[in-house]
Amino acid sequence: MVSKPESKLWHQLKAATKKQVYWTRIESWALPGVPDVHGILEGFPFWIELKVHRLKSLNSIALSPHQINWQTQYIRNKGIVWNLVAHPSSSTLNLFWGGKAFEMTDKNRKTKTEPDWSCPNGSKAEWEKMISFIQEFRS
Repeated sequence: MVSKPESKLWHQLKAATKKQVYWTRIESWALPGVPDVHGILEGFPFWIELKVHRLKSLNSIALSPHQINWQTQYIRNKGIVWNLVAHPSSSTLNLFWGGKAFEMTDKNRKTKTEPDWSCPNGSKAEWEKMISFIQEFRS
């Protein structure tokens, strides 16, 4: 079950981008590892795992082994999956390509994994920029 902070993140994402993306939220207790939301953007399908990160540093992100495995397999089969991480203490949204799943969860890393896209949290214009970034990624 998605926690309240992730539920809030989902509602923000959906409200800000519903004119651009057709979203389906998945509550998948039966299939561990499947991301939280599926989007279709002008015929381009992709998945997003939602995370809210409360620690001061983004050195590692809490993806489960099931999530890492699912993302790895999906990408190997030419699918697109992202990890959207809200970081309230820095008021940012960070988007990480699923191909970084192992790197993102490595707690022994000395440096943080750099997001593929980042912005201040909240404004509709910033959400639209994120969707534009995702759209450019498919090219």
